[in-house]
Amino acid sequence: MPVVAIFMILQIGNLLSAGFEDILILAANPALRDVSDVLDTYVVRVGINNFRYSYATAVGVFKAVISVGLLTMANFVARRSGNSLW
Repeated sequence: MPVVAIFMILQIGNLLSAGFEDILILAANPALRDVSDVLDTYVVRVGINNFRYSYATAVGVFKAVISVGLLTMANFVARRSGNSLW
């Protein structure tokens, strides 16, 4: 059970990462861009390509805050079962 709990917490950290390279290649087609956009490709398309670096940073920080919240919640659930990281 401790190994399963640790792996669950580690995978929760990767939950918002959706394979940036694959989706960036898929989003090169304008017909698919609206349905295949994720946070990482949105940051590149809107923030970096349009020289809106502060906006791209804000979206990245938002993603990081959501990830930390999910990690904290997963650790809380794992702590209830007796196996947590901290």
